[in-house]
Amino acid sequence: MGDVQTANITLVAATAELRGDKLPQITAKLAYLFMEGIQKEEREEKNETSANQETRSAIRTMAADLALHPPKEIPPPPAKKGPAPHAAEKKKTPIIILLVVVVLALGGGAFLYRSYYSLLFTGGVPPVTRLEAPPPYFSVEATETLTIIEEAKGNFEPRLASALSRDERDGSFKRILIILKTPTGERYADLGDLFSFFGITPTSLFLAPIKPPLMPFAYFAADGPHFGFATKTDDRERVLLAMARWEETLYKDFEPLFLDAALTKAGIFEEFSYRNTHYKFLPSASDQARGIAYMVFPAGKYLVVTTSKISMERIIERLYDAL
Repeated sequence: MGDVQTANITLVAATAELRGDKLPQITAKLAYLFMEGIQKEEREEKNETSANQETRSAIRTMAADLALHPPKEIPPPPAKKGPAPHAAEKKKTPIIILLVVVVLALGGGAFLYRSYYSLLFTGGVPPVTRLEAPPPYFSVEATETLTIIEEAKGNFEPRLASALSRDERDGSFKRILIILKTPTGERYADLGDLFSFFGITPTSLFLAPIKPPLMPFAYFAADGPHFGFATKTDDRERVLLAMARWEETLYKDFEPLFLDAALTKAGIFEEFSYRNTHYKFLPSASDQARGIAYMVFPAGKYLVVTTSKISMERIIERLYDAL
C-alpha cells in the first residue's frame, strides 16, 4: 500500500511541474504529511503488537512454573535421638541425692522431736534411752537394780539393806545394779558414786586408774550377806600401792560396807594366797572370818574389795571360771 501511495504522489508532483504553477508543491507537501501520518500509525500498531506479545510472554502460570521449576523433594525431619545412657544417669543422680537428703532430714527431725518433746512442750527433761546392763565380771545367781535419785543419796543404804534382806541360797552371789538419775539423764553409778553413797573419802588420786563399770555384789552366807564391789583398773601396781597406803584407816573408812554388822578392828592386814592368786585380809577381832579383803586380779586387772575371807576365795574361783 505504501508503494502505491508513493507512486500517486510522484505522479501528482510530475503533473504539477508540467503545468508550471504552485499547486503541485502544496499538493506534494500534503501528500508527504499524509504518508508520514500513515507510517506513524503503522509504527504505533507494530509497537503495540510487540508489547502485547511481550506481555503475554510475561504472564506466568502455575503449570508453567511447575514445568520450569519442578518442586524439590523436602527431606524428612531427622529422627529425635534418645538421651545417651550416661546422660540419663546424670539426670537421675541429682534426684537420688535429693531423696537421700530428704530422708535424712525427716529422720533427724523425727529423732529431735521424740528426744526433746517433753523438754519443749512439758518443761521436763528429754527422754532417756534405756540403759543396757554391763556384763558381770563373774557369774552370779541373781541381779537386782536400784534406782537412786542424785538429790536423795541418803536413801541408798536403807534401800540396799532392803534388797539384801531377802532370803538367798547360801554360797550364792547377787549383783546390784545402781542406776543414778541426774538432771541430765540416767547412768550407772561408778566407784566414786558408791563411795559418795557410803560417805567414804578415798585417798588422793586413788580413783585415777579406776575404770567402769562398777559391779557391787553380795555373797550370801549363814551369817547374812557379805557386801563388796569389783571394778576395772588399767594400772594394777598403782592401785595396789594406793591400797597399801590406805590400810591404816581402811578398816574404819570401809566400816559402812559391813552393813551394820558388829565387827571390831584387830591386828594388821595379812597376805593370803588362793589358787596362786594373792589377796590381803584384815580380820575382825570378833569374827575372824569377817573383815576387809582386797586384791587386784592379775588376769583381768579387776580391783575386788569384799567383807569376808570366804567371799574373796569364791570370787577368785569364779573369775578363773570366767576366763
